Amino acid sequence: MLDVSVFRNRRFAGGSLAVTAGFLTLFGFIFVITQYFQFVKTYDAFETGVRLLPVAISIALASVLGPQLAETLGTTRVVAGGLAIFATGLGWAATVSAHTTYLEIATQMVLLGSGLGLTVAPATEAIMGSLKRGQGRRWLCGQRHHPRTGRHLGVVAIVGSIFASVVQQPPSLSPRH
Repeated sequence: MLDVSVFRNRRFAGGSLAVTAGFLTLFGFIFVITQYFQFVKTYDAFETGVRLLPVAISIALASVLGPQLAETLGTTRVVAGGLAIFATGLGWAATVSAHTTYLEIATQMVLLGSGLGLTVAPATEAIMGSLKRGQGRRWLCGQRHHPRTGRHLGVVAIVGSIFASVVQQPPSLSPRH
């Protein structure tokens, strides 16, 4: 059983919120941009997957840089900066239209991935560092659920509902010309 009283600790609660919210919005974005690529730009599944690589690559690269920056600048600054970069990419992604170029979307994905990559490792360190010796192992197991919780909430509950309410009419499924 997990002791929920650890959420009173600001480092633990803040780190958990940063990781869960980051994954919630990332998976929501991936859900929507996949629909956009397939239904608006009429890319097939493989073409869509290839076009999502900028977010994956930027997460991988920034996740190596995040802990190094946290050692010199401090965890709070790196997590806040990563979330700010992430929010900038997400805000910019909200402006996508049928005429938005792939280069612009790829740049948005790089911002999203870089922001999340910078955030996750230092936030996880804040979570684990805020726990007492005996609690770490139990919460390490629970920590794996933050991305899953964010994914499920982001895709199924929140973004799916918003996406369904915004799309008035299903786009044409005819192949591109």
